[in-house]
Amino acid sequence: MKKKNSRPICFLLLAAFAGFLASCSSSGNSASYASRPYVISYYDDAATPNRVGYTYAAPVLLDSTGVAKANASVIGHLSPYSDNSYFDYTSRSGQPVSRVGSHRVFTAFAGTYADGTPVDLSAVTGDCSVYAAFHEDDYKFDVAYYNDDNESIKAGAQSALTWGSEISYPNVISYQQVDYADPSKNAAGNWGYDYRNPSDSAKTNPDFYNDLDATKTTIASSWAFADGEEEPSANAASGTLYAMTALDDTHKTNPTYRTFLSNGVSWIELGSLAAGLKIKMRASYTMAKHTFQVTFYDAKPTSGVTPNVLGTLKVPFNEVFAFSADGTNVSATSGTLSSSFVSSKKDWEGLYTNCAGVKLYENKKVSDYRVMADCSFYPID
Repeated sequence: MKKKNSRPICFLLLAAFAGFLASCSSSGNSASYASRPYVISYYDDAATPNRVGYTYAAPVLLDSTGVAKANASVIGHLSPYSDNSYFDYTSRSGQPVSRVGSHRVFTAFAGTYADGTPVDLSAVTGDCSVYAAFHEDDYKFDVAYYNDDNESIKAGAQSALTWGSEISYPNVISYQQVDYADPSKNAAGNWGYDYRNPSDSAKTNPDFYNDLDATKTTIASSWAFADGEEEPSANAASGTLYAMTALDDTHKTNPTYRTFLSNGVSWIELGSLAAGLKIKMRASYTMAKHTFQVTFYDAKPTSGVTPNVLGTLKVPFNEVFAFSADGTNVSATSGTLSSSFVSSKKDWEGLYTNCAGVKLYENKKVSDYRVMADCSFYPID
């Protein structure tokens, strides 16, 4: 049997394919590729720049411009450093920044052609080299505050602070503080005690200590900022925040700003600005006995009727005052305080007042002159 001649069929297929290519190349919306790709080299910002990668980018003739352009926005091939690590978009210049707390942030790879024209990596027009460019920005840190019940004081939180920002302690009353003018507002509070500022008992706002300080030493509310290349060694005033400026990152070319806080006795290491520092401060109060008032009347107070006041005496919570009534004079003493007045009455009793909502004492009689709340004393004979 004779073989069929396939040459005419192959010829026709080749001719058809050539026609297809011709029609594509003549289209107004088509693109054709230049014969040689452009070579783009990428360098870091070291004093002697290191090539960190390269790209072979195929240039394309776009429309009728006649200029062959290539996209080299992405590094095609990474080049390792001598330690087999790769460029991590961190500055390698090792040059000092302009201010404490600042660091270099990668902006872009930039460079120029031989004629000084800036390189646009999205439309490269020839072989070129580009170098990592950086700009300065400040590290931010937060200060969070917690009350003495370990609840976040959200209204007092300070966020996105830069080095040197003012630190401001929130004014918050202890969750245990009773409002003795209206005890029902905080019936679960610690009755009989007041919670005051450890540095100034006249104030109700707390001092704060740092969450990482095992000694819980309170820190002054006025903070100062200091810095140096080494860890702090000498004691500093309470509230001194110290940043270490040594080039201590992985590449030894940038500071991470290890941060320390002085409580006036020792330094507490808090972390680093580079790691996203969050300083936690916890409220500290001094607990002291509340002072209640004993009021002496010439008759028992009743609803709508207030008898005459004969005297008053201040007595600390859960303490006993001395009392005597001999038929001529009445005398009451608590510590260095005393109250005395003339009265022929010998028998007196006391009734707790101003303690609505406090079941232990509300409408209860005073026992053995031990004062647990405000109370009224009056004659019963």
